[in-house]
Amino acid sequence: MSSEDREAQEDELLTLESIYNGDEFRTAESVQGGETRIYMDLPQNFKIFVSAITQRTEKIICKLSI
Repeated sequence: MSSEDREAQEDELLTLESIYNGDEFRTAESVQGGETRIYMDLPQNFKIFVSAITQRTEKIICKLSI
């Protein structure tokens, strides 16, 4: 990662930290990036799909039915 990309990511993380409280978002200390926690009430039979997108592919990394 270039220094410009790293600085841009650090700026984005600081912005997220200023928007959300410590229970909702925190910067990862051991790696570059952050962790987001989302709290919401969901109806029955609600499905959540989490995907990871790389330069060439998108793959679903988690499926959750509630």
